[in-house]
Amino acid sequence: MFEPELILARKLSAYYQVKSIQSSLSVKDVDMSKRIVTGIYSTMLFMDSDFDVLMPGSFDKSMGERGPQSNATAKIKHAMFHDLTQLPGKIQLLEEREMEGRTVQYFETKMDQSTLGNDTLIKYQEEVYDNHSFGFQYVNGKLELIERGHNDFERIVAMTLNPEAIEEAGFFWKVDEVNEFEGSTVSFGANELTEFLGVKSKDGVINYDAYALKLNERIDRLNGLMKNGKLSDDGFSILDLEISQIKQIFAETLVKVQQPSPKDTPTKEPSEKDTEAAAERKQVLINLSK
Repeated sequence: MFEPELILARKLSAYYQVKSIQSSLSVKDVDMSKRIVTGIYSTMLFMDSDFDVLMPGSFDKSMGERGPQSNATAKIKHAMFHDLTQLPGKIQLLEEREMEGRTVQYFETKMDQSTLGNDTLIKYQEEVYDNHSFGFQYVNGKLELIERGHNDFERIVAMTLNPEAIEEAGFFWKVDEVNEFEGSTVSFGANELTEFLGVKSKDGVINYDAYALKLNERIDRLNGLMKNGKLSDDGFSILDLEISQIKQIFAETLVKVQQPSPKDTPTKEPSEKDTEAAAERKQVLINLSK
């Protein structure tokens, strides 16, 4: 059953969302002498797997307030796999532009001289890295359901890169603004943070213990940063973003573990030990969401 009000509430309540792009435009150039990688984080006027259509100008507020040319302390980052403790370089240019008939968010990132920066640059050159994703949050009042029959439906559909997909769906979510946190180098495209934890599921069944372990590892890392006591204002901003990520990963994981398995499997009564272990794992996730 299509429940737009529930879907809208879920989108707006998400702490930290990600969207990925997979296209020939994702990486435009790698300049080894200048150590600059150019590419795009997002394509606008394209309905993605979330049925979202990012409109031109949707990144303007974020880029103006926290782009590389702004005076903000906590600027939009270029990260690895949405891991905000892995920053291979600094974004030099971030803007909306027209490229090959598409409206995109274009970036230029200069990789630093660290081991991570060097390795990332080489992997771009060798085309090991060829995908990008960005972390963001929806903005209340800037997200609207457009269904067939709406005054703007045909007009916007005619502007999009995949009008057939929208016509088949009969609706899309028009996104006029997002709060962008970072753009990431990724090995594959995914629209969920849980996919970037590197935990494989088998036959659609989540390895609950592995997810809990990964979340614990991220919490331990954040605890280490807080105990360090030497964080800059920018460092504390990154810490806040990491906490938001963990809350969102928790929310996504909880939804997945509540979904039934795609295969019928025989059930058995859990032992007292199994019950205690499950309770401990659930408590870990609950604690992470606070």
